[in-house]
Amino acid sequence: MRRWILLCCYLLAGSVSAADPNEGPILKFMSAWFPAASDAVVTLEPKDSGSGFAVYYAYQTPKDKKRGEQQPLVYLPSSRRIIVGDYFNLIKFKGQEMDPKFIAAFLSNAVGASFKGAEPVPKPDLPQIDLFQETGYGRIRLQAFLFGKVHLIVGKAHPVDADPRELRLKEINPALGGRLGDARAPRHLHVFLDLECPHCARLEKELLPLLKEKKDWQAVFFQFPLTLGHPIAFKAAAAAHCFRAEDPALYFDFMEWFYPQRGDVDISSIDSLCYGYAQMHGLDEKFLGCYMQEENLRSVLDTIQMGTDAEVRYTPAIYVDGTSYSPENLMALLKPPAETAAPPASPKPETKE
Repeated sequence: MRRWILLCCYLLAGSVSAADPNEGPILKFMSAWFPAASDAVVTLEPKDSGSGFAVYYAYQTPKDKKRGEQQPLVYLPSSRRIIVGDYFNLIKFKGQEMDPKFIAAFLSNAVGASFKGAEPVPKPDLPQIDLFQETGYGRIRLQAFLFGKVHLIVGKAHPVDADPRELRLKEINPALGGRLGDARAPRHLHVFLDLECPHCARLEKELLPLLKEKKDWQAVFFQFPLTLGHPIAFKAAAAAHCFRAEDPALYFDFMEWFYPQRGDVDISSIDSLCYGYAQMHGLDEKFLGCYMQEENLRSVLDTIQMGTDAEVRYTPAIYVDGTSYSPENLMALLKPPAETAAPPASPKPETKE
């Protein structure tokens, strides 16, 4: 399931006739930003430009396709910064006062999320606005940038010569998730899941047995509930955090137990279901003292904020040593090569008695 920021992307307006002279660094950054794909080519399509900025679409296209995954971005030549995120064109509102309250109201109406506030950030060379999205249990902060009064991009600004894989690893805090494997193992896997997400359920079922056999991998699983459209995901994540605090093994056991029955759970039954799991493990009182209490809510919100800062925008989101992976490519990486099938035995010639 995609986050709201991937569901609504307004068409870019205008075009530019020449590529930015710093196209090379942008392509290098985006080649490391896109998911791992050995046979794909990254290209740029200029869309618009203005005073101190240029708007592009970046495409990662497999060799056997005409056009693949796309990503809007804004490049700032003077400061050599790149903003990767979700783009909205405000051309229909040109002439209106583009203040933070308008931005919050526009995004709330456009994507169905609830933005309770917005604050301009005083930076002389960067028109940044901090947005505060309501999850129903607390707020998380997102960054937005407005260029030329019509180009709104929700994302983060990075030095174009930075490595996006290293940037992600710096944002991710393993202490907020459940760990499998040796912390000293050389390969690092970070997985962001939503307990109401069917794709996450399939990945978790296939992934956990594989990881238990990998001695050179360490994996950390994080709860990243998509509160827009997933009404029980936050509470399920809160329960998972309570069980992880008691015993890290229960964190994974709870996920395996919860996923198969998620389709039969709604907002009226999620509390009793999670309490039932606590009863099964003799954690009745401890669970009640943890579940949906202030510290428990904060732990889930902190994890959502951490994932948002690491630019997680959908689930399952997978990073291997900071590189984004699709579930299919991760499985191909983890599974040993298939053994060559032995040719079928030749049938014995029939003989007459």
